[in-house]
Amino acid sequence: MSELSTRLPDDGLPPPHLRFTHKRDIVGSPVYVSYLATMGRKMTLESWTSRAVCKHEIHELITTAAQAEPGGIVHDVGYLGFFEIADGGSMRIGDLVRINDRPIGHVLGFDATHLPNHLNIVIQCEAAWTGRDLQMRLEDEIRFSAEPTAPS
Repeated sequence: MSELSTRLPDDGLPPPHLRFTHKRDIVGSPVYVSYLATMGRKMTLESWTSRAVCKHEIHELITTAAQAEPGGIVHDVGYLGFFEIADGGSMRIGDLVRINDRPIGHVLGFDATHLPNHLNIVIQCEAAWTGRDLQMRLEDEIRFSAEPTAPS
C-alpha cells in the first residue's frame, strides 16, 4: 500500500482562501421574503469558515455592509428572508452570492443563534438590504459559488 501524503504549494502553506480544486454551486430559492432591518443587532459570527448545507434545508439570509472576521460582531443587518436549498454542498466565507445571476455580495460568515432550527448566513453587501429592497420573489434563484478573488 502506498503512503498517504498531502501536497501543498511551493511555500508549504495552503492557499489563503481555497483548500479545494473544485466546488459545486449551492442553489436554492426563497420560501419567505423579509422587509425587516435591525440596527445595533450585535450578531456574533461563528469561528467557522465553512458549513456543509444539505438539500431541502431552510436557512436565513442576512445582509450587512460591515466588515468582520470569524468571531467578530456585526451591528447593522438587513433580512432577505429564508431560502430552501435545492442543491447542497459546502458553503464558505468568500463565496459569491447571486440572485437571478445578479451578484449581491459575498458570504461574510455564519451565526448559529437559531440552531438547530436554521443557520443565519451573513452576506457582506453594499448595504444592509432587505428582501423587499432587492425585490426578491419566491421564484428567484439564489446561488452561492466559489470565486477565487473573493476575500478570505
